[in-house]
Amino acid sequence: KDYLVTHHELPQGLASDLILQSREKATVGLTIGSDEAELDRLIEQLIEGGRLTPSLAVRALCMGDIAFFECAMARLANVPIVNARILLHDAGPLGLKSVYDRTGMTAALFPAVQIAIQVLHETDFDGEEHDIERHRRRMIERILTQYDDLAAEDIDYLLNKLGDLMVAI
Repeated sequence: KDYLVTHHELPQGLASDLILQSREKATVGLTIGSDEAELDRLIEQLIEGGRLTPSLAVRALCMGDIAFFECAMARLANVPIVNARILLHDAGPLGLKSVYDRTGMTAALFPAVQIAIQVLHETDFDGEEHDIERHRRRMIERILTQYDDLAAEDIDYLLNKLGDLMVAI
């Protein structure tokens, strides 16, 4: 961060945000193809280091890494992964809310999580070229269009992700 501030004249807040976003992006990238035991170990390390943030969990969900999100929610809520999965994917309105409330994550992000899980259930991967990118774009677009109360920093994050995806396609 000091290097970015002194050599590139970035404000400290922006440098911190860039580092956090890069760290989260790298973390989510590491989890692809991980089995449940590996995810659990990684999430435990993130918790111990104070790095399992709400934005990291939501980033993983928006990027289609439902296994990371499920495992993170289970650990944060202190419930077995099987129970967390059942509650997260409950067709009724109370399962997701109950496990989410137990995590201690901010209530402001709950509607975004709710929409993301709904999009996840409604969107199949077609196996065609750029399938994952299209899925991620749909996820972020739906969150942005359906959630009016998103905080400014959350909107910035989602818009940045949408911009990244548009460039990738």
